[in-house]
Amino acid sequence: MTTATQTEIEKVEKPVNDMVAKVNALVVNDTQTRLSVGALLTAIKGLQKEVDEGYDGIIKSAHTTWKGALAKKAKYYDPLVKAEALAKQKALAYDEEVERKAREEQARILAKAKAEEDRKRREFEERARKAEEAARLEREAKEKAEAEARAAQEAQRKAEEAARVAKNAKERAIAAKAEAEARERAEVARREAAEAEARAAKQDAKNEALKQRAEEVFVPVELVEAPTVKIDGQKTSVLHDAEIVDMKAFVMGQAITNGLFVSLLSPNTKALKQLATATRGTLKIPGVRFFTTKSMSAKAS
Repeated sequence: MTTATQTEIEKVEKPVNDMVAKVNALVVNDTQTRLSVGALLTAIKGLQKEVDEGYDGIIKSAHTTWKGALAKKAKYYDPLVKAEALAKQKALAYDEEVERKAREEQARILAKAKAEEDRKRREFEERARKAEEAARLEREAKEKAEAEARAAQEAQRKAEEAARVAKNAKERAIAAKAEAEARERAEVARREAAEAEARAAKQDAKNEALKQRAEEVFVPVELVEAPTVKIDGQKTSVLHDAEIVDMKAFVMGQAITNGLFVSLLSPNTKALKQLATATRGTLKIPGVRFFTTKSMSAKAS
């Protein structure tokens, strides 16, 4: 039978409705009513067979027509889908090449800027080192001048003592001259020490300033942007994706992160069901509950 007439439909409609009403009103509360379910199931299977015979031919014919239409459409549509994919592939390959060149140019500019920064930093550091060395030499000069001042002061003291014990005018004149010369040498030495200290302080300040400049060296970098092609109605989207490359490491990582990403784990329910069947649910796995469900089958008369 390939079609269902109105009469045939009406013929099966009432028995189906009656059967549904009968099952809805069914109460299974003793052995007799439990046995009646078997007869009902057999009748239901018989009605299902009648419905199949009335409609399967129509469905098969419609399905065959549908598949034929799909095949005819695919003959012309599928090549267009492939052409579209190829055109997009070529366009994206071009865009990627343009972006790659832009990245290379950006990297070259960054490397050049870094090299210039390093050069300037070394220059300031070298100047700072020389200033530090100059400060050290000035302090040595200061120490030498202070030593000369102390020696001159000692010579002055001795000249004063010689003048005090001089026996005649000649000795007093010699002592006075020596005292004046010693006083002048001491004054010159003290002045030289002060000047050396001032120069050392200046070199220290220069050293600190140069070190600071070395730390603050910055060479501005030009931002390179890949040229884009804009066409009305077309847009390029960037989708970020992820994949598991080491399942064991990923699962173990949940213990380390206290289950932070446990929602990303998807259990293999098919394998769990097979395991439950093979072990009759006796296996113990942390986090898994094995259970049983019952179903019933029936055959048409």
